[in-house]
Amino acid sequence: MPPTTPQSPQKPSQPVSPANQPAGLPAGFGANIGNLQNQQQIQKQAVKNANSKMTLILLIVAVIALIGASAFAAYQSSQLAKAKQANALQYDSGYTAGSEAQKKKDEDAATAASLSDTKTYTAPKELGEFNLAVPKNFSVSTTPGTSKDKIVVLANPDQVDTKADYLALRVIYRQETFAKVREDYDSLAKSKRNNFKTGEDIQVDGRKAVRYTGQIDRREKLGTIVIVEVRDSTIIFQTDNNDNATLLAAYNAAVQSARIP
Repeated sequence: MPPTTPQSPQKPSQPVSPANQPAGLPAGFGANIGNLQNQQQIQKQAVKNANSKMTLILLIVAVIALIGASAFAAYQSSQLAKAKQANALQYDSGYTAGSEAQKKKDEDAATAASLSDTKTYTAPKELGEFNLAVPKNFSVSTTPGTSKDKIVVLANPDQVDTKADYLALRVIYRQETFAKVREDYDSLAKSKRNNFKTGEDIQVDGRKAVRYTGQIDRREKLGTIVIVEVRDSTIIFQTDNNDNATLLAAYNAAVQSARIP
């Protein structure tokens, strides 16, 4: 019999009953494993669904942002196009107005330059050979006289249209006394017909003369008439349109240049 030690039991070991020994896993062990797996699957699906919803929300937000950005870009493009169109119209309008103004300015400058260079018209001997200077670029035309108007001289830049309503210069040698011709125009001015204004006494080549303005022969535009006494007759200087300041200046220069023997 072995000696007794502190680690050795005091009593001899007894055999364990077979009924008290575990025979395999405890009863019910692992019964909840299936539920646990289902819960895990449900959680995974929930997470997946949440991620899908988040992805859908982000996609919707992105689409809305894209639509907004596209709409804003379209609006900006439309505003830019409108601004460009407005600027283009303003430029075209300004350019057209500037071009027309410059064209008119150039034409007036060319006409004014041409007025400084003149040529002389001299009437026939039987009419006393009166003469006057007209710009060199003026064409001069004469029409046959009548018993009343011995000669009609027409002058205009470039060419003369004898049927035109408006010409730069008309000179009529009328075989009527100065007093009679003046009486007719004074009557128009007194009645204010055709916008005739009271005559202004002036002199042409040292002779008695009167200047009138009005709608000559019922024209729409105002013109100027200067009548000059010549013995028992009258010379009438006429321009049809006072609106053209350059041609009016040429007319006035022509009248003042007249020499009446």
